[in-house]
Formats: sequence, C-alpha cells, structure tokens
Amino acid sequence: MKIQDVLKQLDDFGFKQVLNISFVDSDGRTQNHYYIYFYERYGILLTFDTYGGDRVNGGLYHYQWSPNLYHPCFSSGGWINVDVIPTWIGNGDCREGMFESIAELARDGTFVTPWVQASFCYPSFVHYMDYHSDKSWDTGYELYKKAAIEKTLERFKLLPENVQKAIVNGMKFDRSE
Repeated sequence: MKIQDVLKQLDDFGFKQVLNISFVDSDGRTQNHYYIYFYERYGILLTFDTYGGDRVNGGLYHYQWSPNLYHPCFSSGGWINVDVIPTWIGNGDCREGMFESIAELARDGTFVTPWVQASFCYPSFVHYMDYHSDKSWDTGYELYKKAAIEKTLERFKLLPENVQKAIVNGMKFDRSE
C-alpha cells in the first residue's frame, strides 16, 4: 500500500500522528519517514518507517491489555499480574491485520492505559537508517542496540505529554541490562 493510503486508514480508525521524523535512505536521495501514532482511547502506540519514499517498511503496535474472557490469539508479548489481574504486554506487526486484532482485543478485554509495567516487549524509537550497515547481521544488531540506547529517550521526550504519561511505565530506557 502507498503511504498516503496507510495514513488515511490510521486516521479513519482513530490513530493520531504524534511524531514524524524525516530521514534519507542509504542511496543518499530517497526521503523516508519514521512515524509514531497513538490511539488514545486504548493506549496503543504504533511505530513504523517507510522505504522507497512511499511504502511501509515495517513497524509494531504496542499495547497493554487485560482479558474479560479467553482470547485465542495474541501477538508477541507476555503475561504479568497487576494486583492479581492478568495483563498482557504485547506488540504486533502493523502489516498483519492490525485493525482486526485491535478490534478482537477490544471485544474480549480492556486495554490498559496508562501502561503499568515494562517487560521485554517495549517500544524502541528507531528507524532502519539509525542502525543501517552493509556489513554482517551481527554488526547491524550492535548498531541497533546502540541506536536504541541513544534515540529512544531522546524521541520519547519529543512525544506530546499525554502520550508520555500514557506509556512511560511501559518504557525501558536503560537497555544495557
């Protein structure tokens, strides 16, 4: 899908753009974007970047959720207990049925906002050119970890105050652990 169509779908669903960072691709010419969107009603944070100037490269939507009843499918994440209430801290690929998954989760439980705790499933506010490498995968991963440490807090501080308050308890800024 073209990025204009994706942005329209996000707007129609109720997501609001809270950050847009422009960056140039490795070719030195193509303008791309790193977007952060927020769905305030459910406390869902969406991060994704573009490639080729006008296509979604990839991204994740992050959320915390508590079930009303059994829910048969989840994205990545894990359970925690908050005052003996089971809470799923998760994220999902924004390119794989995101709107349908959100609707199912809303039907079968309650989104938790503000977020209550960080787990291994937390946002990393980086785009692929923050850690691009033409070398090995291992080199790229080391660059990713460095970029996540350097960029996540910096970009978190660029978010509107209401978004910061909603997600701060689910963030992890010191990634050296």
